[in-house]
Formats: sequence, structure tokens, C-alpha cells
Amino acid sequence: MIYPTLTFLEESEMIQGDAEGGKKRYSVTDAGRLSLQEQAIALDGVRMRIEVSKRSLRGHDRPAEIHEAVHNLRHALQMHHGRWSPEEILRVRDLLNNTAKAIVDGPVSHPAPEKSQ
Repeated sequence: MIYPTLTFLEESEMIQGDAEGGKKRYSVTDAGRLSLQEQAIALDGVRMRIEVSKRSLRGHDRPAEIHEAVHNLRHALQMHHGRWSPEEILRVRDLLNNTAKAIVDGPVSHPAPEKSQ
């Protein structure tokens, strides 16, 4: 697997190989260094997006009260381990799906009461 990669990089002029004592030693070319620099910028962007996703998944971007509530939910699900009847699966699924929908939908707005004259 390494040799096809080395061949590809050499044919792409990203590296050059020099035979020395029956072994081939490779070094990065100027074009290869430039390509690495360009990819480093893209890689930094990917790393930043991963870090943002990790923070979001860990709850660092949520208020403390929400973080605690999510922790309580995870704990409740872990404590329920092994007691999942088909009915209980459906009940908890519906609770979680309804809660998620209510969060997405936002607060319920009630029409303002009409003033009597």
C-alpha cells in the first residue's frame, strides 16, 4: 500500500526519490511543500469545525441549566438499562421525540385576550 502511494507522489512531483545503497530515499519537493501548506490551511479549518462540534456535543455552548437537564436525562436512560420492554421503548421514544419537537417549535404563543368595551 505504501509503494503505490510513493509512486503517485513521485509522479505528481510532490516527492523525489534517490537510490542510495540499494534503498530509495524520498524527500519532499518544493511543489510538495507548497501542497502541504495549502492542505494545512484546509486541515486547520476541518480541525476548527471538529472542535466546535465537540464543544456542542459536550454541551459547552448551552446554559448550565440545560446542560444539567441533559445530564439528568442521560443518567435516567443509563439507570433504565436492561428494563426495556417493547412498550417501554415506545413510551420513552415518544417522550423524547415529543420533547425534541417542542424544543424546535419554541414557546407556545397564546392569542391575546380581547378587551371588552
